[in-house]
Amino acid sequence: SLAAAAAAGGGSSAHYFYYYWTRPRPSHNRSLLILFLCLLGTLVLDHTHGAQTTRKKTAVFHPVILAQEASPLSPPHQLAHDTEAAWNAANDPERASEGLAALEKLAQLGSPDAQAALGKMYASGEQVEVDLEKGVSLLQDAASQGNAAAQRELAFLYETGRGVPVNKPMALIYYEFAARGGDLEAKTTLGYKYFVGDGVQQNCDKASHYYRTVAQSVAEEAMSGIARLFAESPRLMQDEDASHEEDDVIQYWQYSADAGDASAQVTMGTLHLRGGFGVKQNPDLAHQYFEQAAAQGNLGGVTNLGLMYAKGYGVSQDNNTAVRYYRQAADKGYAHAQALLGHMYMQGYGVKVDVDEAVRLFTLSAEQRHTDGLLHLGNCHFYGAGLQQDYAKAVQCYMAATHGGDLVAQFNLAQMHRLGLALTRSCSAAVTLYKRVVERGRFAGMLNDAHTKYQAGDTLGALYLYEKAAEMGFELAQSNAAWFYDTHATSDQHEHESGSPSTWSSGQIKAFEYYRKAAEQQNPTAHLKMGDYYYYGVGTSVDHSKAAAFYRVASDMRSAQATFNLGYMHERGEGLPQDFHLAKRYYDLTVSYDPDAYVASLLALGALAIRYAYTAPAQARELVSQYILKEPRMADLPLSWDLLLILVLSNLLFLLITIRHLTLRRLRLQQQQQ
Repeated sequence: SLAAAAAAGGGSSAHYFYYYWTRPRPSHNRSLLILFLCLLGTLVLDHTHGAQTTRKKTAVFHPVILAQEASPLSPPHQLAHDTEAAWNAANDPERASEGLAALEKLAQLGSPDAQAALGKMYASGEQVEVDLEKGVSLLQDAASQGNAAAQRELAFLYETGRGVPVNKPMALIYYEFAARGGDLEAKTTLGYKYFVGDGVQQNCDKASHYYRTVAQSVAEEAMSGIARLFAESPRLMQDEDASHEEDDVIQYWQYSADAGDASAQVTMGTLHLRGGFGVKQNPDLAHQYFEQAAAQGNLGGVTNLGLMYAKGYGVSQDNNTAVRYYRQAADKGYAHAQALLGHMYMQGYGVKVDVDEAVRLFTLSAEQRHTDGLLHLGNCHFYGAGLQQDYAKAVQCYMAATHGGDLVAQFNLAQMHRLGLALTRSCSAAVTLYKRVVERGRFAGMLNDAHTKYQAGDTLGALYLYEKAAEMGFELAQSNAAWFYDTHATSDQHEHESGSPSTWSSGQIKAFEYYRKAAEQQNPTAHLKMGDYYYYGVGTSVDHSKAAAFYRVASDMRSAQATFNLGYMHERGEGLPQDFHLAKRYYDLTVSYDPDAYVASLLALGALAIRYAYTAPAQARELVSQYILKEPRMADLPLSWDLLLILVLSNLLFLLITIRHLTLRRLRLQQQQQ
């Protein structure tokens, strides 16, 4: 019993005695021998353990000396500090060359952070000429030291075949290592892969695990109140001028704010406070705009001034001043201020904790459908703070806030779906919500950066970022990467490599893969392109049946081109049964989806009428020979001239009626639009 107690207490010698007295006993002599060997081993191990303990204590009291012995050039913490400073300098246009030189030196000294940063720069062409061989080498050096960022970049290179052969299993291994190291990009990528089964067996639980971690960090950042604003990046295949429209809108708000418009001043202040839409963060300028708006009695300006003092952005943090501004706007019924003031009462910031007053303010804000008020009121229902705990009412508040775009409310709904609280327990529903939260967080900036590079003419840099985001599951990035390979990337390679068939086909294959991924996320244009690829055999073998299936899905999403293509395939009997009536129906439907398709539909209907006039007599002969005369040779007899004339005139009449019908429909649509 003493031996057992000592073993439970962690005594090293006692473990051997406990093992000896509790195991089945062999013969007596053998037992004595075993006991002697155990005691001898115990003495040796205890001596070794004592020596190790002594060395560990020395390491605790003399960390600097041991660090210098392990790395004579620089301690690890100093390398990390120097790397961060060099990285900041490299991203400063005025000190870029100085920063790059410092990174190069630190990488030679063995800094994994510097090696990872430089490796990524050489792989992507960020501020340096693309050098994939050097980039891969640096990333491998950093990854071997356990650097998660380097492991994630290497995974992406193996996934896409940049500088290394395509190796999906190796990419997955590096993604797993990076995720275990806490890399959020790697976790997002793995979450997407396990959710859709991309290169791995589909596993919703694993997808939920990875997505939940990243979504929680995004929700916490959003709860801080100063999350960065991200504009939705344009779809390159549809509208390349969207960014110019965005610039025009910013210029309009800037002009209005400078002219003294209070609402425009609040808008510009918010943009400068949070950053985004091409506007850099500038808390000082944001404070000026909010003060100008508040001086005119604008409650949004007053509330945002309180927010800046509450968070300490651009000003000294002061809860009392924040409460004063919040109360000034809340007393006048401003919903946002009511929600923020309620939060101060709930937490006791600048005021005494008063849960009842907090609930009252949250309720007033929620009644105006403000997302912050709905979120906080939902939290009160969920936790039973000042109200009776009611998960169903919490769900109602979270759903209303979600419709207003609140990320934290979406995350809370995902949690309730995952745990089955007042909602059907559904892993897929939870992951879908987690994914939405993640894609509206910090990684959305990757799409904006890619579009900025594209506008600046850096197509390779833009493609690098679009592909990274595509592997992370961003549907818009998948569509844009596919469009790049379908147009820019393949054309550039074709020009520089003398039209190498292997190069051209690899680009089309990549376009096919990214369109496929985008189509899985219900993008109508991607469905249309997948139909085209299967119809013409681009990047895959010809399969008219699969083409028709993709066209049908796109048509259900009101794609005029896909609807027209279905009519064409029904007319010719390609991948679908030949059916002139269905063909006409799809041609008519095309105009209702897109009035600009009027001329194309009119020509298609004319061609359909001619084909019908040509095909109908043969069908008539077949019917007569099979069902009336029971003589197959009648199908070879010529029709009489009068019957043929009647058929031609009938089809011409049909064509004229169709033209008149379509003309009247187009006029009605134009009148409705006006």
